[in-house]
Amino acid sequence: MQTSSLLGYLGAQAYVSIIRKGVFTGEHVLFLDYMANLSFLYETGAILGYTYRDRMISFVSLFCQPGRESNVISIMAEGVTDRLAALGHEPKDFMELYFIPEATRSMRLMRDQGLTNYSDWIDFPKLAKHKIKATNKIGEHLSFTVSDGVAFGYSRPELAEKLFKYEHDPQSWQDFRSHGLDIPASPTKAKSIHQRQVEALELIRPYVAKERPDLLNTLGL
Repeated sequence: MQTSSLLGYLGAQAYVSIIRKGVFTGEHVLFLDYMANLSFLYETGAILGYTYRDRMISFVSLFCQPGRESNVISIMAEGVTDRLAALGHEPKDFMELYFIPEATRSMRLMRDQGLTNYSDWIDFPKLAKHKIKATNKIGEHLSFTVSDGVAFGYSRPELAEKLFKYEHDPQSWQDFRSHGLDIPASPTKAKSIHQRQVEALELIRPYVAKERPDLLNTLGL
């Protein structure tokens, strides 16, 4: 898969981390691993968009054609509006905003392709270990998910702050466990926005240093 842009770079890292190889199944990814990495990339994009919301032209230049930055930013923001409209209410966390809708969309797509009989979020645990053939399309979706997150963090900074600071309700957490999600016995304390920023910048620093060293100072790297 292409890694020439920041999106491709981050997507490729995630893609490599979840590839498995079976004797009879060939290279594949587990649905749970795929969704977990999509969610991670969306939140990583969101904190980057939030962090660089006042320097978005410079940041977007890491993954768009020269001179198209403003147009790309506008299109990205439209996607956020559509996602929130489809949700129909203000999400309380990234699970509501991204994970559940995306998992449900993917499950219905697999059902329509005749790969499974499940299509509702409540059935997600039944597909957690479902094997998906490793393809470039999966890698591309991982990459573009970063830009979706960037758009959200940039265009909805106040809502992004709320989601970053959200502390999981213990009872809701137990409900997720009871439905089969492989998560710890109790929710971990949410990382601070600063911690998230530090981790995200560490992820992109090698790419910027190699491909766009002229932006190191501008992006505070």
